[in-house]
Amino acid sequence: MINGASITLADSYFKVQGVPLHTGMFSLVLLFPFIKLNKIDLGILIFLLTYSLLWIFDFTRFLFLTQSYLFILFLIVFSSLEKNHIYKIIKYGISCLGIFAALQIISSFVSSGGSVLAFRQDISNFFELPIYQVFLTYPAVLIFSLFLVKNRLTESKKIYYWVFLAMVILLEILFMRKVALVFLFLYLLTYHWKVALFCSVFLFFVLSFLGIDFSLLIPIIDRIELLLNPDVQHGGFQRMGTYKNSINLLSDPFNLILGNGINNYSHNYFLHTMTTHGIFYSLILFSILFYYLSKLMIYKGRVKLWFFPLSLYLLIDMSLNANLYQSYYAMVLAMLLVSLNFRASDNIDIESEGNQKYKKPIANHKMILSDA
Repeated sequence: MINGASITLADSYFKVQGVPLHTGMFSLVLLFPFIKLNKIDLGILIFLLTYSLLWIFDFTRFLFLTQSYLFILFLIVFSSLEKNHIYKIIKYGISCLGIFAALQIISSFVSSGGSVLAFRQDISNFFELPIYQVFLTYPAVLIFSLFLVKNRLTESKKIYYWVFLAMVILLEILFMRKVALVFLFLYLLTYHWKVALFCSVFLFFVLSFLGIDFSLLIPIIDRIELLLNPDVQHGGFQRMGTYKNSINLLSDPFNLILGNGINNYSHNYFLHTMTTHGIFYSLILFSILFYYLSKLMIYKGRVKLWFFPLSLYLLIDMSLNANLYQSYYAMVLAMLLVSLNFRASDNIDIESEGNQKYKKPIANHKMILSDA
């Protein structure tokens, strides 16, 4: 965590003093000799860096500005690399994440002393050190990593994939984040429907064996009733209050134009950006973001299918959180998008070549007939 001139660790998994910047950002320095930028990329980066430097004497705002375009920066850098280079980064990056996840499980097991409840409580620590955003950003990063491993899967790495998948399933169940669990379940239904069925049945019997009362599901039913109750403010949706506070901040002309330069805890990527940086910078940033995502979405006039489910998830996540400001979330997501883009483009090229080869004999056949 960068707090003024000092660097500290997080106070807890949800509380920090300063702005979190992941050590993975140093990879940009190492990759600098291999980066090839076109004029548009260079112009966008110059604009973002120049605007950030204008606020260098307001260091907190400067750091928040840096966070705001990290995802775009990673997209530009990874897209400019050769395919083999980005695949190597994915290989070693996922290996490091797998080791970290394994050590996290071991750490929680050792600290718990064999208690199931203590094991769940200690999962937010890494050998007594708090893992920041372990119940919010980290679950999504693990699922993004699953897609990365699956996308680059080879026969020799299948054992590693299944071990990694088992660790992710265990951690996601322990985290109990609803959006992440739904995303994981959809992933399993897509690639491993038998595993999804087995996990559902297994979890049911484990909870029954532990004697956990299934009346715990009552709060979910109560939440649905609250949403449908017109007499309850915001349908019991607590984040609606943070949205209203953010909108009220924008009623101030200065905040509307330049933002207040602090974290307003909007729990919404778009409101967070606008209240912190103002409407003009936000619209420019959103436009740049849309530009790069649309470039990844379309190749040779064809829309890539993977873009739709991932975009739906991102839209939901950005409406409920500001995870895109977390550097390791931005880095892994950019890595995933670029990797999927490379693979989809290769498949389209192969399909196009196949169609051309199929059409050529027909053309030659017609020519022979006409000559005859």
